[in-house]
Amino acid sequence: MIYLFLGNALVGILILLSIPLEKEFTIGQYAFLISFSIFLDLLPTIGYFLGRFLSKSQKLHWSTLLFLGVIVGLFTQVLLPKLGLVGNEGELMGFISGILFFIIAFAPPQIQFWRVKPTT
Repeated sequence: MIYLFLGNALVGILILLSIPLEKEFTIGQYAFLISFSIFLDLLPTIGYFLGRFLSKSQKLHWSTLLFLGVIVGLFTQVLLPKLGLVGNEGELMGFISGILFFIIAFAPPQIQFWRVKPTT
């Protein structure tokens, strides 16, 4: 769960850090903005927690979860807003992320085909 959150939060933090510093905001306001963004990125991981409770499937490796978290973050925080599929407030992004995290909880370990050790 934590790795999905970290992957998703990494995308959000990089977006916030790309905002140029302006004179209207103080360093404290930027720090509050980043910490609030991290909190909002934590909420969709509840979908993964609920999905893990219901799925009873094997856990995925942490690197796979981190990768999938980044992919979900890029999809919901970069791609959907660029395509104009999310409203101005972005209230739909949390629900979409939560649903995608819920679906990831049901993913079988076979999706980690790159982690299979060759038998020799």
